[in-house]
Amino acid sequence: MESLQNSMTAEHSKPDLSEPENQGQEAETQLPCEATADSILPGEGHSSIQMPDRIGPYKISAIIGQGGMGTVYKAMQESPRRAVALKVVKRGVVSRSARKRFEYEAQTLGRLRHENIAQIYEAGTHESDGGSQPYFAMEYIPNARSITEYAQEKNLGTRERLALFSKVCEALQHGHQKGIIHRDLKPGNILVTGNGVPKVIDFGVARSTDSDMAFTTLRTEVGQLIGTLQYMSPEQCEADPADIDTRSDVYALGMVLYELLTDTPAYDLKNAAIHEAVRVIREEEPTRLSSVNRSLRGDIETMTFKALQKNRDFRYQSATELGQDIARYLRDEPIAARPLGAIGIMRRSIRKHKVVATSAAIILMVLVASGITIMIYATEQARQKREAAMMEQSSAQLLKMAGYLTDEVGVGPRSTPEQREKVAIINSLDYKVEQLFLGILKTTQETLGTDHPHTMEASANLAYLYSTRDQFDKAFRYYQATLDISRRILGEEHPETINRIASIGSFFYQQARYNEAEEYLTEAIQIARGLQSDQYSRTWEIVRLMGWVLRSQQRYEEAMPYFLESLDASRQKLGEDDVDVIRLKEDVGDLFQLQGQYSQAQSYLDGALNDHRRLHGRDSHYYISVLEKLTWLYAQWHEAEPEAGHDGAASMYQSELNGLNP
Repeated sequence: MESLQNSMTAEHSKPDLSEPENQGQEAETQLPCEATADSILPGEGHSSIQMPDRIGPYKISAIIGQGGMGTVYKAMQESPRRAVALKVVKRGVVSRSARKRFEYEAQTLGRLRHENIAQIYEAGTHESDGGSQPYFAMEYIPNARSITEYAQEKNLGTRERLALFSKVCEALQHGHQKGIIHRDLKPGNILVTGNGVPKVIDFGVARSTDSDMAFTTLRTEVGQLIGTLQYMSPEQCEADPADIDTRSDVYALGMVLYELLTDTPAYDLKNAAIHEAVRVIREEEPTRLSSVNRSLRGDIETMTFKALQKNRDFRYQSATELGQDIARYLRDEPIAARPLGAIGIMRRSIRKHKVVATSAAIILMVLVASGITIMIYATEQARQKREAAMMEQSSAQLLKMAGYLTDEVGVGPRSTPEQREKVAIINSLDYKVEQLFLGILKTTQETLGTDHPHTMEASANLAYLYSTRDQFDKAFRYYQATLDISRRILGEEHPETINRIASIGSFFYQQARYNEAEEYLTEAIQIARGLQSDQYSRTWEIVRLMGWVLRSQQRYEEAMPYFLESLDASRQKLGEDDVDVIRLKEDVGDLFQLQGQYSQAQSYLDGALNDHRRLHGRDSHYYISVLEKLTWLYAQWHEAEPEAGHDGAASMYQSELNGLNP
């Protein structure tokens, strides 16, 4: 739903001409964007509005804005006496069948209590000659700017913007814990007060005012839809409101974060037709942050793009996870999105102590030394075995370093020319790493032959390197070459060959190319099932991945046998207390929930909750994550069976969550 107050940032310049009953403080909080009915003329982006004198207990003083879903007024509440932003929904937007749900969810929204969420005071229905109109009265935020405008006006640095954004993550998580999905998060719905406090507005209002906001808006204003599409997750474009979960808000957080950091939207959809805009959102990747601003490469880019994964299973699974990674970054600690190895930890520690040039020099020295060593051994034909073993080890180390070399290397305004030159060298190493890997492959081919395990490994390293750069055609070519070598020298039923087939299936899955993924994973599973468990022990992992491929296509009934098989096999292989086994219980529970089989879902999720409590404690992120899932499960169950009393269980779990997340 369009923002209750998003037009606080609109291009209105005429002042509020009305006279509020109480001058003083009220007069000091008038927004420059407010207008009386007379000041909004046809042709200026608004239709002519007849401003009412009163709606329910609220005396109307000005029009804040108008959109496809209704009109936002500035109003004065009589008791208690306070200024409010009053959203009045257009007649006919909320269907008669949705009225009870509207009233129920309005009560839920009113229970949101967080310093970074604009408080909704009341929701009701206004009866007039033209019929009934639902309305929301919410906290009025004077002198507010959208989060992106505020950051630009205050000229905030990257770390200041991240610190501001982390509060938004906390606010979203608070709503999610209450079982409320925002559904329309965008910069215009994140206002920042004059004191620098962010406030999320319109929390859950889209849901309460009938189905999914975007496609309600589709029936009203196409321009407004494009504005909302800009931040809409790929699954929202499927037009199935029942399939939307909190991870859609996580995606929108990623879109807002991208724009907050770069001062430009992730996609340019201004002139796109609706079908083209939907295609872009579902299929195309945004421009890398480091291409817009090189200082954003590394951890910041990693965090942003993890939030923006097309496949929601690969995103941060909660706003808390994203917020925690941002907090780690601000403390100069390793982020969870890409755990650092020994070299990465060393670099982070050095960076934390402001010695950037030393860090760059160390990594460059290691890389050059490895390259020189490879060249020396490569010229000694008589030592092929030693050279091959060394090259396998060196290529693996270089592959690890390739990820760290793309990490952020920052320079301050007082950096010396020498420091800047060293940073420039580090930032140009991507090409050098690729050439080094190609050189390793060429050397193994010439000295050991095409059909050699070390040649296969060198090809696999290149495949992975290209896949991390989104050069998928090149990556597939080397993945396929690796598989061909394995089939020739090891045989079709060798565990390494099965792994190579499954790797290609995983490669396609990560690109959401599900048909190709299914083809390769089916082949790998058929071969693996024909072997004894002592011959190949990873069948359960490939079976689980096949389950995710089917689940990602919403083929839930087909996916279920794979998850159950994987759970049974992993129990036998790993034991009941292994984290992977417990997470598979969660996966099965989630899948039952997606199919509306809430009783079965509750059984598996309860089992996972008890396991995490026993093994990791109530303060662990494992336990809290399942607790959130159970809260959401019972909220959905209550919606499906309102008379069964499942809201009581939802409240119980919610209370425990509140105690663990004060």
